[in-house]
Amino acid sequence: MKRQKAFLIIDILLLIITLAFIWLSSLESASESAEKSEGLLIAIAPILELFLSADRINEHMIRKLAHFIEFALLGGELILLCVIDRRTRPQQVINCLSASLAVAVIDEALQLLSDRGPQITDVLLDFSGAVFGILFVLLIYVLVRMKKHRKQV
Repeated sequence: MKRQKAFLIIDILLLIITLAFIWLSSLESASESAEKSEGLLIAIAPILELFLSADRINEHMIRKLAHFIEFALLGGELILLCVIDRRTRPQQVINCLSASLAVAVIDEALQLLSDRGPQITDVLLDFSGAVFGILFVLLIYVLVRMKKHRKQV
């Protein structure tokens, strides 16, 4: 029980850090955001070039990829709360999806405060990332449970 509580606390802390990162990034000005994206592009371009041609790798792609990854992490952390608490029924999954969508809408709304244009497509991209994160963690959870069940039989 202590171990379960420790995992829960760690996941909550990671969730808070992820939310802070997402929302604080949305409050950055367009020039600050572009500068960050450019720095990231320079850092990871050699890795991306293993999978994509160099002419397809640009700052816009990096920003969109970052959105997807941030929200995949968020979705994974949200569903992990349910997994740790052993509550993975459909209603809990729907709650995680709803929370992810709310975070995505708030994220885009915050961009209004930094004179950046919010976009519906970014909300959809963010939500897609969250769905991926949720499904990925659920898949791992199901596979681990199946493996444990086979050992018991």
